Amino acid sequence: MGDNIRFFRTLKGWPQKTLAAEAGISQPYLSKIEDNKAAPRFCEVERMALLLGRPLQDFATRLGNGFIIAPAPDEAAHPPLPLAPDANERSKRKPGKAH
Repeated sequence: MGDNIRFFRTLKGWPQKTLAAEAGISQPYLSKIEDNKAAPRFCEVERMALLLGRPLQDFATRLGNGFIIAPAPDEAAHPPLPLAPDANERSKRKPGKAH
């Protein structure tokens, strides 16, 4: 999830300090979230999604507190967006091959 938060934050052109301030969290905490060293609460992810103009589905399928964000019921209305660049590269690898 942290990779996606970082990806959409940088896509918007915001430094960590800006997103953290707007989301009501500290910059060191946001850094830990983006490095996958801290699990944000659902309300924090929801707030960041709103601030970054993205649907929750863009951020994760599993949240640190155990909540699962289900896909939108109508995929045509909410088509999936591309993953962060490094995640796309991982998904292209063939299973069973060492890299």
